[in-house]
Amino acid sequence: MNTLSLNILNKIKENSGSGYVVLSLDELSECIPADEPVSFDDISQAVTELQEQKYIDIKYSRGDMYCVAALKDCPLEEGEILKDVVESANGAENGKLYTICAALSFAGAFLGSFIVCIIFAAVS
Repeated sequence: MNTLSLNILNKIKENSGSGYVVLSLDELSECIPADEPVSFDDISQAVTELQEQKYIDIKYSRGDMYCVAALKDCPLEEGEILKDVVESANGAENGKLYTICAALSFAGAFLGSFIVCIIFAAVS
């Protein structure tokens, strides 16, 4: 999660409490530091990404207004963000590892059976 998304999630969390709140793009832009030039399109994209990642729920959006609620607590420390990224990557690597092991096992069984068949053919 990038800094922009993290700031927006914190803003939504502090305003919504445990329910929905209506926020405009202007209100969401207040949480962005002044030295970071960010457009409203960037903010809208960050809000959409937060919804896709199941951090927030958007009940509706009209123009520059969003009715949103925070679903998950936000990762406040960079270490927690990094931990989520590493866990996601490990899950993907484990899936690839299982696929490779299954393919090698199948190839080994096929090769072993082939060798046994050749031996029996030679002996017979």
